[in-house]
Amino acid sequence: MPSLAKTDRSEACHEIASGLTRAARRVANRGRVRSIAQALFAFSLLAAVVPARAADPAPDRLKAAAEEFDAGRRAFKAQDWVTAAEHFENAMHDAPSPEAMRLAIRARKNARQDDRAATLAAVAVVRYPDDKATVALSKQTLQQLRNTLHKIDVTCKPACNLVVDGHITPWGEVESAVVFLAQGSHTVSAGWSGERNISNTIAAKLLGASDMLFEAPPLPPPRDAAPTAPTAPPPPVATPKSGLPPVVFYSLAGATAVAGGITLWSGLDMVANPGKDQVRLDCAGKDESCPTYQEALSSQRRTNVLIGVTGGLAVGSAVVGLFFTRWGAQPAPRSGSSIVPIVGVHNGVSVGAAGRF
Repeated sequence: MPSLAKTDRSEACHEIASGLTRAARRVANRGRVRSIAQALFAFSLLAAVVPARAADPAPDRLKAAAEEFDAGRRAFKAQDWVTAAEHFENAMHDAPSPEAMRLAIRARKNARQDDRAATLAAVAVVRYPDDKATVALSKQTLQQLRNTLHKIDVTCKPACNLVVDGHITPWGEVESAVVFLAQGSHTVSAGWSGERNISNTIAAKLLGASDMLFEAPPLPPPRDAAPTAPTAPPPPVATPKSGLPPVVFYSLAGATAVAGGITLWSGLDMVANPGKDQVRLDCAGKDESCPTYQEALSSQRRTNVLIGVTGGLAVGSAVVGLFFTRWGAQPAPRSGSSIVPIVGVHNGVSVGAAGRF
C-alpha cells in the first residue's frame, strides 16, 4: 500500500502540474510575479473542474468547485486522504470533471475506504466512458478491490438519491446504480421529493452480489392545503307518530266536563221541578197519565240519559288519551284558532265540537 500511495501522489501531482502549465501559457508576458501566481492558481483550478462535453457551470458553482478542489489538493499533499477525498467529491458536485473524479478515487484508496473507492470507480465508468485515463483507473480499481466487497445493483422507480449508512453516494439522482459495501451489516436508503424515503438492511459478504429495488411511495397531500371540514350529517327526519292529535282528547275531555255540568243541573232540576210533593199533590187519586207525574218522569229520563252520555264521554276520553293520542311536541296552533265542545239539550241531548281555524 505505501508504494501505491506514492504512485497515486505522483499521478495526482502530474495532473495538477498539467493544469498549472496550461494556465501559465495564458498569463505569459503579464506584469508582477504576484499577478502571475494568482492567475496560475485561479486558472489551474478552473482547468481541473471544467467538465468535458458539458455546459459550463454557473459562476458561483464554478468558484465553489475551484475552492474545494484547491482544498483537496492541499490535503492530498499532506496525505490527509479522507479530507482530500471529501473536497474532491464536493468539487465534483459543484462542477463535475474527470480530474476531480480520479483524484477522489485515489484518495479513497489511500484512505483504505475500499467500498467508497469502488463505488466512485463505478460512477466514473458510467459518467466518463470516453475519458481513457478515468476509465483505466476505474477498471484497475474495481479489479483490485472486488474480492473484498459486496456488490449491489440498485434500481429506483423513479430516479432516487441513494444513501448508505447515513452517507449519500456519489451517484446523484439516478434510476440505476452500482454500490459496493464492506463486509457487515449496512442500511441502504432511497429518497425522493416530498420527504419520501425507503430503507433496506443488508448483510454484506466478501465477493457477494445482490439486487435491490426501490419504488417511491405516493406523494403526500400538500401541507398548505386547507383541511376538508367534515360534512355535518343532515338532521334526522322525525318520523311522524301514528295516532290522533291531542286536540281530539282535549275536545272529548271538554265535552265530558260540559256534559257533567249539564247532568248535575238536570239532576237538581228533576228533584225540584216538579218535585215529589208536587206530584203527590197534583196526582192524588189519578193514574200515571197525570201531567205532573209525566213531567217528573220526563225529567228523570232526561237526567238518566245525561248520566249515560257523561259516563260514555268520560270512558271515551280516557281510552283516547291512553291508547290513541299522538302525544309529543306539536306545532303551535295558528293565532286565533280554537275548539269548543258543545252539548245541547234542546229536543234531546246532543254532543259535538265547534272550532275556528
